[in-house]
Amino acid sequence: MLLRCAAARASAAARAMQATVASATPLASSAPRRAFASPQPDPASSSSSSSSSSSSSSRAATTMSDEDLDAFRETVADFARREVAPHAASIDENNAMPATAAPPAQKDGGGAAAPRPDLWRLLGDMGLLGVTAPVEHGGLGLGYAAHCVAMEELSRASGAVALSYAAHSNLCVNQIARNGSDEQRARFLPDLCSGARVGALAISEPGAGSDAVGMQLRAELGSGGRFVLNGSKCWITNGTCARTIVVYAKTAPEKRQRGITAFVVDREAAGVKGRLTSHQKLEKMGMRGSDTCELVFDNVELDASADVLGEVDGGVEVLMSGLDLERLVLAAGPVGLMQAALDAAAPYSAQRRQFGRAIGAFQLVQAKLADMYTACASARALVARVARDADAGRLPAGRLRADCAAAILLAAESGTRVCLDAVQVLGGNGYTRDYPVERLARDAKLYEIGAGTSEMRRLIIGRELFRAAGGEAGRVGDTA
Repeated sequence: MLLRCAAARASAAARAMQATVASATPLASSAPRRAFASPQPDPASSSSSSSSSSSSSSRAATTMSDEDLDAFRETVADFARREVAPHAASIDENNAMPATAAPPAQKDGGGAAAPRPDLWRLLGDMGLLGVTAPVEHGGLGLGYAAHCVAMEELSRASGAVALSYAAHSNLCVNQIARNGSDEQRARFLPDLCSGARVGALAISEPGAGSDAVGMQLRAELGSGGRFVLNGSKCWITNGTCARTIVVYAKTAPEKRQRGITAFVVDREAAGVKGRLTSHQKLEKMGMRGSDTCELVFDNVELDASADVLGEVDGGVEVLMSGLDLERLVLAAGPVGLMQAALDAAAPYSAQRRQFGRAIGAFQLVQAKLADMYTACASARALVARVARDADAGRLPAGRLRADCAAAILLAAESGTRVCLDAVQVLGGNGYTRDYPVERLARDAKLYEIGAGTSEMRRLIIGRELFRAAGGEAGRVGDTA
């Protein structure tokens, strides 16, 4: 079920893609893992530079036509309806995704990951796990507009699946694609894009949430050119099953934010010494089934050359630019949840009858539906515009940072409100687990907290506006 390459007309692309998705048998592994083929990557995308913090310098910015993007959306939506949505309620109920792969054997000194979800194989077969990754490493070579569309449609089917998908495809894969060396991209991206491995990002700690650079995980340079990591990370999405993890640690604590280094950890690699274990899988209010846990590093040794993402002590640039794009892609999540809420509420309003007529005939219900629709459409439009701007590379860093924060601020707060409105439209039924809207409301709240709280997003936007007007912002919030 690979997404097929369609280099010519969008209509032909749509037909080919639809035929592919309709097939129950995956296409041969030799088929291109691309949807709506993008231009060939420019030379910068294969540069030997390993430390660029600019997306335009580490991969080609790909612009899809509206027609191609619509066809891409239709294909992902069809896949999500057939392969993801039927499992959404059970994933939430069981707090786990269906998994068929056997867990890897435990090694001496290692901390093996849990079984990878079976849905991961399907997402890999579709090519969705590497939307922004280079084609030569198994990705689709597309841009953030396509990535946001995929995130929205998966969220419409299951918030939990989409959250784990974003942690893998954006927080891990995209960071390696943008900042990794040629060797790192070749080593990690093919298995991440195929679904053979699950990826994660580890920034937060018990005492370092919004203040990310306040992290305490230490990476001390030992003998033989190897860093030794000790400490813990918490609230790590995919932490139970991820094999490839982008980790930030303090290599020079006295430098504060200028003493952070990004690493890529393969927790099952033969050369990794020490122990990296997953602890305390969390029982969450929402996004159940998207595993979240603590990671504990106990004398984990990493190569000072091969395992550093970017430059030693240069991790803050990798981190901050990555957080901007994380907010952009994650902003599409609540858009999908809002659409799912409308999918449930609007038909219900036409079917449910009170006082001898459908409740949707009452103007107060119509007004609520209208507000829900307007909020969803507004957030979708902002996310799409910012994604297009990011793909085109036409915004300075400060403006992009503010716009990404604005996109997720609007989408997240609208998402919570719209999903609660859907509960209200369904009344008593909406408050039961017989209908999906209570799950949507629980899932939506996460987006006001994760990837920087709503409060931190407002601080970022205000700070960038102040700076653009000639002011000098203080340090508070610079790390958000």
